[in-house]
Amino acid sequence: MKSSWRRHIGFWAVYLLMMGYLSGRYDMRFGPAYVSELAQLPAKIALTYLVFRWLDRRPPWPPLRIAAALLLGLLGALLVNRCVMFFALYPAFYAQHYSMTFWHIDRLLFTAIDIGTAVAAATAIRLSRAHQRARLREAQLQQEKLEAELKFLRAQINPHFLFNTLNNLYALARRESPRSAQLLLKLSQLMRFILYDCARPAIPIADELKVIRDLVELQELRYGERLALEYEEVVDRPDQAIAPLLLLPLVENAFTHGAGENRFITRMRIRIALEEGRLCAEVSNDTEENDGPAGGGLGLPNLRRQLELLYPGAHELTLQHEAGIFYARLVIFIQTAALCSDA
Repeated sequence: MKSSWRRHIGFWAVYLLMMGYLSGRYDMRFGPAYVSELAQLPAKIALTYLVFRWLDRRPPWPPLRIAAALLLGLLGALLVNRCVMFFALYPAFYAQHYSMTFWHIDRLLFTAIDIGTAVAAATAIRLSRAHQRARLREAQLQQEKLEAELKFLRAQINPHFLFNTLNNLYALARRESPRSAQLLLKLSQLMRFILYDCARPAIPIADELKVIRDLVELQELRYGERLALEYEEVVDRPDQAIAPLLLLPLVENAFTHGAGENRFITRMRIRIALEEGRLCAEVSNDTEENDGPAGGGLGLPNLRRQLELLYPGAHELTLQHEAGIFYARLVIFIQTAALCSDA
């Protein structure tokens, strides 16, 4: 934080020194020039940080609204600067040298260019630093992915042997116990997704939702009447690409710390909605009153870290535990993240 403030103060100090010198070198009256630039600086600073605030909005404004806001902000800063110049600086320093009118078109254009240059310079530096941070995050993500893949390869057993064994158990269970056969089939599908599909950087959301439905059916078979589950999907684009294994940890955590730890009937609600590039997943489950917060394991902290790397500034993760209910809500602004990655 201190480093950030020093950079901002340093930028405006350099800007003030440079503009004061350029303004005063024509008539060698540097004192009035620096006073003039200093008096006009607050309006430029205010507009610059308003632009920063608009750039940081999530989700971002539509282009027409941004253009209108920029125009209004520029007009406001222009009016403030002209008032400062006309009513304070001109009478004090420049009245004896030349005449001045408030609505002089050349002075208005010059002031607008002056303000726009300051805002553009500060914004360009900020966007450049944001792009540099994004590249560093991408490099960090690739490094962590390589390390995770290495750990996975060292720990995994041969998947072909595993699936062959599951297929043999499934064929045997179909004759002996149809319910056990269903459990094995769902388990096989889940493991195939985790071992193979999750190796890709992005998958259609329909694939992740299918695995979630398989997990839900698997847990319903396991817990039977002990589980009172409501499941809802609202998806306008099933082919929308997302990073894998972002929704599954929320659902798995609810089963582990909900039905897995409760002694009585567990109520659970899962709602996943994808509408106009905004993905929202809400999961809630009952917990025992004397239990600590659900999600104290590795699943949710790992999920939070993945979101920071994959969707920086384009996600919201909310976790709440009160009155015997654990509630998790994840929102990902997919379109915003795509625009940031393209930039």
